[in-house]
Parts: sequence; structure tokens; C-alpha cells
Amino acid sequence: MSSREPASWSGLTPLAVSGKEEPTSVATEVKQRNNRVIVLVGVVIALVAFGLSLYVSHSGSSNSSSSGGTIPVAVANQDLLQGSQITQGEISVVQYAQNQVPAGYSPDGASLLNKFLAVGVTKNTPLTSNLLVADANSAKSAALTVQPLDIHQGYVALAIPTDGGGNPASKASPDIVSVGGWIQPEDHIDMIIDSGQGSVRYSFQDVRVLKVGTYSASAGGAAGSSTVFIVELPRAQAEEMSYLIANKTDLQGNSGGPHILSYVLRGNNKDKGAVGAPPNYLDDADPNLPAKKDAPVTPQTFNALFPGK
Repeated sequence: MSSREPASWSGLTPLAVSGKEEPTSVATEVKQRNNRVIVLVGVVIALVAFGLSLYVSHSGSSNSSSSGGTIPVAVANQDLLQGSQITQGEISVVQYAQNQVPAGYSPDGASLLNKFLAVGVTKNTPLTSNLLVADANSAKSAALTVQPLDIHQGYVALAIPTDGGGNPASKASPDIVSVGGWIQPEDHIDMIIDSGQGSVRYSFQDVRVLKVGTYSASAGGAAGSSTVFIVELPRAQAEEMSYLIANKTDLQGNSGGPHILSYVLRGNNKDKGAVGAPPNYLDDADPNLPAKKDAPVTPQTFNALFPGK
């Protein structure tokens, strides 16, 4: 028996060893494959994370750049009256910081064309949707809503009588004094006065009319039956104007002091000063009327033409 054991063990040993090593080799190969998969997945995750970080960084940079940029906004390139219809020539486009862009803005003005202003605006005001209406009738209705008076810096608003004040008993009717009621808001007028010393001359000139009529008639129509003009004057001139209107006697207390005889209306030309600019006073040149032949009419010449019967 003992002599066969070595042969037996020697014959079995290779089989036994071979049978034990085959599972170990397979397990090692599987483990290596798993390790490669894990490494590959790790690499993919790292690449995804790196790409995501780049995207976030770029997005943050873009947002930062955008927040510091500017946006085009359509504005009025001149003072515009309430009820004005918007045209391309009245629009300019300026750049606004992003955090200062007004609500309802237009980037190019295209959406503003042919609409009407519900309120008056000054130069460089953004033309936003809340300032505009679709048609002229809506603009007129909007005018009924009382707006603050557009008074420029250094000026004040003052009410003056449409009949000129002064000596009512001897004055012409208000229609004669106020250009037949044709004086409108935003017109510019001059004033002819009786100096109270036997002469007539111009006094205040290029006076801007803000409104015609009182607060209760603030739709801004023509003079008609209105009793006052609301005008804009430099502060010191308002004081002088008040004196002219209130003082119906001369400095010695005699009746017939300085008073307004008539308002005259300036045309829409270079004689009319710019809104907000100092009044444009004009020299009163010699009338230089030509001397022409003109036979005067007397009672004798008239009766000779049309004798009584």
C-alpha cells in the first residue's frame, strides 16, 4: 500500500492543482474587467463634471457681460405736445443701461409709429406704451385728465385775464383783445399796453401759453369764453406782470395807469422762441408807412356823395 501511495499522489496532484487554478484565473480576469469598467465610468463622470463646470462658468460670464451691457430705447428727439401723432422723424434711439430700461419701452420705435401721445413729453423722454393711445379721440379723452403744468426751471406759471384787465369800462371786448379767441396752448404771445402816459408800446414779449382756461376747463381748448390764459414767465417778470394786471392807476394814484390793450399772436417761425429758452424780444422798427394820396372823408364830402332827401 505504501509503495502505491506516492504513485497515486503523483498522479492526482496535477489534476488537483489544475482544478483549483482555473476558477482563480477566471475571477482575476473578471476583477480586472470590473476595474477597467470602473475606471472608464470614472473618466466619463470626470469629463461630464469638467464640461458642466465649463458651461456654468461660461454661462455666468455671459450673464455678467449682459448685465453690464446696454439696450436700445426709443426716445422723443424733441418736445412733443399732448395729442401729437408719432412719426419716424420725432424718434431717436439711445442706449440705456440694462437696469435702467423703462417698462413698456420700444427698442427701435417701430411699434410707436402713427400712435398718439396721451400726455406731452419733453426731449429725450422714453416713448413707452403707457404714454401712447391708438387714435386722436383717445388722446383727446386723455387730455381731460389733469396733468401737471410743464414749467421750466427758473420760470413760474401765472394766470392773466383774456381781456387784459386794466380799465374794463373803456376796453375792447375780450375777443378783440385775445385775437378773436384763437390763442391756443403752446402759442407764444406779445402784449401791447397803454403806458398810462399817452403812448402805446410793446411790453412783455414771446410769452409761452401753457393752458387756456381754468382748472375746471383743463382740456386745453381755444380761448372761447375762457377768462384766463395760464402763461409761463421768468420769476422776476411774473412780478412785473402782476403789477401791470393789478395796478389800474398810475404811481400818483390817478386813474388810467398802464394796462394791456391787446395780445398779439406770434407765428410758428423763427420769431417764436424755443420752449424753455429765454424769451425772444424783438425790436419794434419804424413802421415806415409809405405816403400815398388819400382824400380824407369829411361830413361835407360824404354828404356830397349821398345827399339827404
